[in-house]
Amino acid sequence: MGLPENSESIDSANLSVMIVAGEASSDLHAANLAKSIASRIPGAEIFGMGGTALREAGVETIVDSETAASVMGFTEVIGKLGDLKKALKSLVEAAETRKPDVVVLVDFPDFNFFLARGIKKSKKFSRVPKIMHFITPTIWAWRKGRIKTVKRYIDKVAPIFPFEEKFFSDSGVQAEYVGHPFLDSEIVQPQRKDFLSQVGLPENSELVGIVPGSRKAEIELLLPVMVEAYQLLKKSHPELKALLPVAPSLKKEFIEKFIPNHSDIVLVDGSAFEVLSLSKVSLVASGTVTVEGALAKAPMVVAYKMSGVSYWIAKLLIRGLKSFAMPNILANDKFLPELLQEQVTAENLASEAEKFLVEEEYSSQVQEKLEEVHSMLHLKKEDGRGSTASERAATIALELAGVQV
Repeated sequence: MGLPENSESIDSANLSVMIVAGEASSDLHAANLAKSIASRIPGAEIFGMGGTALREAGVETIVDSETAASVMGFTEVIGKLGDLKKALKSLVEAAETRKPDVVVLVDFPDFNFFLARGIKKSKKFSRVPKIMHFITPTIWAWRKGRIKTVKRYIDKVAPIFPFEEKFFSDSGVQAEYVGHPFLDSEIVQPQRKDFLSQVGLPENSELVGIVPGSRKAEIELLLPVMVEAYQLLKKSHPELKALLPVAPSLKKEFIEKFIPNHSDIVLVDGSAFEVLSLSKVSLVASGTVTVEGALAKAPMVVAYKMSGVSYWIAKLLIRGLKSFAMPNILANDKFLPELLQEQVTAENLASEAEKFLVEEEYSSQVQEKLEEVHSMLHLKKEDGRGSTASERAATIALELAGVQV
């Protein structure tokens, strides 16, 4: 493969890459990208911001995202503003000192846009690093004015949904669809008997999944009401059991604070895909886990809730968005029930979940839509640029850096 226009070839032995990921899910995807670069360019210097997954991949994390950056909502960000500003300053200074050939921004758009601006405007580079954005922001859904920032400071984007490539290209941004990173590993349907045996439940258990997210703020807002909804379902369906996957970025002790001592909710380490796959219905926080649910073809009730002030600000910024759950956006059909802000009550969650438990025709219709979305997510390009999203994104990063690939 050739180099992009206006690129200079570099000595790959001296390759320097900065990778910046802000949250648990993007940390994992960034780690796979880093591994792909390191496997092709052994000895490459890779540093930046990330958490456990990036460190385990051998990346030098000069900023720990798990303490500095895991936030949601506008008012929640204010509480972390000092940490975020410090992280931003550290990263810009690190880029100025270490002169990376390419900067790879992974998700976490608002912070990463500030970082891209800081790097591009710095006068301390003889050769300003190329910047790419992997897992692009949902500009097509809300705050579309941000496309101007992307055009000004980002050299190329690597979106993970098929329709995003056209959106960015039509907006004047270099874009290459790379596929969804959830598909980087082979999806293996869990063996019900084995998995339930591991978590201490009988094979014939009727399961409800409780998936409240991976950030403390969303768990504090959603988990209590999800637990209450499950308790309501138990009144009419006493045979139900609940599984709650605990994200790697969280501790079980934190989750247990929101669960009554006498509850039969079973906490499991990670395993969100398994829980979604095996549950009759799951109560799910809006976010990347809904895509995982679509890949699992899992019936879901999707909830989204933030602080009152954050929601008020979001309403001012969002225009014309009909759905917020990604499977519904992909299908252009609100086939999965969505509950937003004041709609997120135990009664509403239980009522929507009840339909999946008792209405076979309804469940069948939702399943058909999930099959459609599942097929969309499996859309791939066969052009020799990598067999996974991470490999394809790594190819783009190396080309931007000036490495012949």
